[in-house]
Amino acid sequence: MSVIAIINAKGGVGKTTITSNLAECFCSYGHSVLAIDADTQGSLKSWYSIGKDKSFEIIAMDTPKMFDRMPSFIKSYDFTIIDCSPRIESLMGKVIKNIDIAVIPILPCGYD
Repeated sequence: MSVIAIINAKGGVGKTTITSNLAECFCSYGHSVLAIDADTQGSLKSWYSIGKDKSFEIIAMDTPKMFDRMPSFIKSYDFTIIDCSPRIESLMGKVIKNIDIAVIPILPCGYD
């Protein structure tokens, strides 16, 4: 069981796209995957609801209190991938305490 969070304090860097693509990739190799939409905007859950392929499970968890019980239900999945909010808040502290890997996508700029 691995817990991966896609984290960046900026919006529009591809967190939701990376989350859904990782989930689909792991499923294509036969792994069980839970995707967690931890953004109050709910983009991951919205995209999932209109998609045809439902190979992974998805839930919304956009309050800090919800992450207090997270370890109890993720044990049955090979991978849990969290699509994080673009804001640094108490929710991010709870997420970071429960992950194995943090993926931080960035957009290249002129100085990169």
